[in-house]
Amino acid sequence: MSETEHEELSQKCSDNVIEKTDRGHRLFLWHPQWGGYVGHAIVEFDEHTGDADGGPGCFELAVNHDGEFPTDFPRVQVHCCSAAQYMRFGLKILEAQVRHQRSGDAPIHFDQMSRDELIRIRDGINEILEGNVGQRKEQGARSASADAGDDSQLPSE
Repeated sequence: MSETEHEELSQKCSDNVIEKTDRGHRLFLWHPQWGGYVGHAIVEFDEHTGDADGGPGCFELAVNHDGEFPTDFPRVQVHCCSAAQYMRFGLKILEAQVRHQRSGDAPIHFDQMSRDELIRIRDGINEILEGNVGQRKEQGARSASADAGDDSQLPSE
């Protein structure tokens, strides 16, 4: 991958770009740290592959990594069945760390930045459950536009 392609991909991941494809959609985002380094993550899902109960379905995950620790492979591809499974996985790890890991002689605690991140995750889950996906972000953009005197982002009446 050329440096220009790498920079373009990095920007797409930073912006969480979603592109329409022939089969569905492609989401660009950063994979969490893996061996100390984040990687470009590309998630692809078909438009019509929700599960039998009407919920979100399977997706393909590709992670572009530098090919060093923790994997010798520059690109890892995985078929995933549920984003909720990853959320449960992370929650179980976090619960175990809080119960069993210590910081010196003290129990684990969360600094304000970590607390804020967990609250944002909780709020995002609540948005999904309430059927308001993305509205908080859109309302924030409209609010910021209104504060700046720009009404181009406000809904027309």
